[in-house]
Amino acid sequence: MGTTHPYLQRRGHRFFFRISIPLALRRLVGAREFTSTLKTGDRAAAVPLALELAATAHRLFNDLSNPMSDDNMKDLLAKAKVKLQVDAVREQMTSEVDEAHRARIAGIHEVRRATAAEVR
Repeated sequence: MGTTHPYLQRRGHRFFFRISIPLALRRLVGAREFTSTLKTGDRAAAVPLALELAATAHRLFNDLSNPMSDDNMKDLLAKAKVKLQVDAVREQMTSEVDEAHRARIAGIHEVRRATAAEVR
Protein backbone atom coordinates (compact mmCIF):
# COMPACT_ATOMS: atom_id res chain seq x y z
CA MET A 1 0.00 0.00 0.00
CA GLY A 2 1.40 3.42 -0.97
CA THR A 3 2.00 6.38 1.25
CA THR A 4 -0.73 9.02 1.23
CA HIS A 5 0.20 12.67 0.88
CA PRO A 6 -2.14 15.32 2.30
CA TYR A 7 -1.73 17.80 -0.58
CA LEU A 8 -1.97 15.32 -3.44
CA GLN A 9 -5.18 14.39 -5.23
CA ARG A 10 -5.59 12.19 -8.28
CA ARG A 11 -8.18 13.19 -10.87
CA GLY A 12 -8.29 10.74 -13.73
CA HIS A 13 -4.71 10.20 -14.84
CA ARG A 14 -3.35 13.47 -13.42
CA PHE A 15 -2.32 14.65 -9.98
CA PHE A 16 -3.45 17.93 -8.45
CA PHE A 17 -2.24 19.99 -5.52
CA ARG A 18 -4.97 20.77 -3.00
CA ILE A 19 -4.79 22.61 0.32
CA SER A 20 -7.51 23.93 2.58
CA ILE A 21 -7.26 27.60 3.50
CA PRO A 22 -7.42 28.14 7.27
CA LEU A 23 -10.90 29.17 8.40
CA ALA A 24 -9.69 32.52 9.75
CA LEU A 25 -8.23 33.45 6.34
CA ARG A 26 -11.00 32.24 4.01
CA ARG A 27 -12.93 35.50 3.97
CA LEU A 28 -9.75 37.45 3.35
CA VAL A 29 -8.52 35.18 0.56
CA GLY A 30 -11.97 34.69 -0.90
CA ALA A 31 -11.66 30.94 -1.27
CA ARG A 32 -12.06 27.76 0.75
CA GLU A 33 -9.07 25.97 -0.80
CA PHE A 34 -6.29 26.29 -3.34
CA THR A 35 -6.06 23.73 -6.11
CA SER A 36 -3.68 23.50 -9.03
CA THR A 37 -2.84 20.85 -11.58
CA LEU A 38 0.61 19.32 -11.22
CA LYS A 39 0.49 18.36 -14.91
CA THR A 40 1.77 14.87 -14.30
CA GLY A 41 0.38 11.42 -13.81
CA ASP A 42 3.62 10.24 -12.18
CA ARG A 43 3.28 10.07 -8.39
CA ALA A 44 7.04 10.26 -7.87
CA ALA A 45 7.15 13.56 -9.79
CA ALA A 46 3.93 14.91 -8.22
CA VAL A 47 4.89 14.50 -4.55
CA PRO A 48 7.80 17.00 -4.48
CA LEU A 49 5.79 19.49 -6.55
CA ALA A 50 2.86 19.26 -4.13
CA LEU A 51 5.16 19.66 -1.13
CA GLU A 52 6.80 22.73 -2.68
CA LEU A 53 3.39 24.31 -3.32
CA ALA A 54 2.32 23.42 0.22
CA ALA A 55 5.38 25.18 1.65
CA THR A 56 4.54 28.29 -0.40
CA ALA A 57 0.91 28.17 0.76
CA HIS A 58 1.87 27.74 4.42
CA ARG A 59 4.28 30.71 4.21
CA LEU A 60 1.43 32.75 2.72
CA PHE A 61 -0.97 31.64 5.46
CA ASN A 62 1.61 32.58 8.08
CA ASP A 63 2.23 35.98 6.50
CA LEU A 64 -1.50 36.67 6.21
CA SER A 65 -2.02 35.79 9.88
CA ASN A 66 0.25 38.65 10.93
CA PRO A 67 -1.28 42.13 11.19
CA MET A 68 -0.65 44.26 8.08
CA SER A 69 -2.24 47.00 6.03
CA ASP A 70 -4.72 46.15 3.27
CA ASP A 71 -2.25 47.30 0.62
CA ASN A 72 0.50 45.07 2.02
CA MET A 73 -1.94 42.17 2.17
CA LYS A 74 -3.06 42.65 -1.44
CA ASP A 75 0.58 42.89 -2.52
CA LEU A 76 1.42 39.69 -0.66
CA LEU A 77 -1.50 37.84 -2.25
CA ALA A 78 -0.52 39.11 -5.71
CA LYS A 79 3.09 37.95 -5.23
CA ALA A 80 1.93 34.54 -4.03
CA LYS A 81 -0.33 34.16 -7.06
CA VAL A 82 2.54 35.07 -9.39
CA LYS A 83 4.85 32.60 -7.60
CA LEU A 84 2.32 29.81 -8.07
CA GLN A 85 1.95 30.72 -11.75
CA VAL A 86 5.73 30.84 -12.25
CA ASP A 87 6.08 27.45 -10.57
CA ALA A 88 3.40 26.03 -12.86
CA VAL A 89 5.10 27.43 -15.97
CA ARG A 90 8.48 26.12 -14.80
CA GLU A 91 7.01 22.66 -14.31
CA GLN A 92 5.33 22.76 -17.73
CA MET A 93 8.59 23.75 -19.40
CA THR A 94 10.50 21.03 -17.56
CA SER A 95 7.89 18.51 -18.62
CA GLU A 96 8.14 19.62 -22.26
CA VAL A 97 11.96 19.44 -22.20
CA ASP A 98 11.82 15.98 -20.64
CA GLU A 99 9.33 14.82 -23.27
CA ALA A 100 11.50 16.20 -26.11
CA HIS A 101 14.55 14.52 -24.59
CA ARG A 102 12.75 11.16 -24.39
CA ALA A 103 11.58 11.54 -28.01
CA ARG A 104 15.12 12.32 -29.15
CA ILE A 105 16.54 9.30 -27.32
CA ALA A 106 13.82 7.10 -28.84
CA GLY A 107 14.77 8.46 -32.28
CA ILE A 108 18.43 7.67 -31.69
CA HIS A 109 17.54 4.11 -30.63
CA GLU A 110 15.40 3.70 -33.74
CA VAL A 111 18.26 4.86 -36.00
CA ARG A 112 20.62 2.44 -34.24
CA ARG A 113 18.20 -0.44 -34.72
CA ALA A 114 17.72 0.42 -38.40
CA THR A 115 21.47 0.71 -38.91
CA ALA A 116 22.11 -2.58 -37.15
CA ALA A 117 19.47 -4.28 -39.32
CA GLU A 118 21.10 -2.91 -42.49
CA VAL A 119 24.54 -4.13 -41.41
CA ARG A 120 23.27 -7.68 -40.96
